Amino acid sequence: MWWLLLLLPSVHGAVYSNAKYWTELERHPMHTIEPITETVVSETLLRQWNYLKEICAGLPDDVKIHSFLDDDLRGTYVLAWASKSLELKNGTWYPTLHTPGYTSYDIIIGVNPAVPNGWHTRSDCRGISYRYDLGTVMLHELLHGIGISSSMTADYTLGYNFKSTCYPTHFDTLLEGVHGPVTDGCTYTGVPGETLFVNGVELYHPTPFVSGSSLSHHAYPGMVMYASLPPRTCMRLGSKEVQLLEALDVRCDPISSTSPATRLVPKMLVFLGLAWLAVL
Repeated sequence: MWWLLLLLPSVHGAVYSNAKYWTELERHPMHTIEPITETVVSETLLRQWNYLKEICAGLPDDVKIHSFLDDDLRGTYVLAWASKSLELKNGTWYPTLHTPGYTSYDIIIGVNPAVPNGWHTRSDCRGISYRYDLGTVMLHELLHGIGISSSMTADYTLGYNFKSTCYPTHFDTLLEGVHGPVTDGCTYTGVPGETLFVNGVELYHPTPFVSGSSLSHHAYPGMVMYASLPPRTCMRLGSKEVQLLEALDVRCDPISSTSPATRLVPKMLVFLGLAWLAVL
């Protein structure tokens, strides 16, 4: 028998901007800002899910994902967050997207409706100028929904209770330090702040611990699963993301570590754009 738990957004993965990026966009106001709609958000979500499925053929066809514009994110640096449903199986929480017959949402994604200059929503990066790319942010949140996120808190407790018993998430069971595994059920056996990995990929683990970001992202700036995404950039799946997915038993086509995962519009071309991302 299996049991389900829908987790709150606050305990899952979020992706952030920061004051530097926010100010950069505000200093370059766009002449035209296209209002974002939930229809556009849903269309972007579907496009990015189909892109993921092209690379990772083992992902299901019937996943149920809900996205919406979250007004509570207005005035924050949070670009979006993701929550997912979990199945308790063999003493470990797993995402429900592979669970036949589950009728509720597997993944829920909330998007900030008020980023500076509005969202870039094209399927390519042309004309992005001084905007955030919605496709990049949705890809990031989908990867959280697939399972790239830790339940670890700032006091190094982990896991979720069912009937007074704590169980770890699948991702938590994969955490390793330089000397091997650092979790034993819901107990963290490592050293706070130490360098941690999943499948050889170093995780984002700053001091102090950042709830919603630490250990739910990797430590490689410029790639889509870093904790803070820059504007003016469109990112695709990279080799580090593929390694993390493979650790979660999601098989993907190999991606060269030198293949371009990011397109940053050069400043000298910004005028063409006018004609155009730290739980959880």
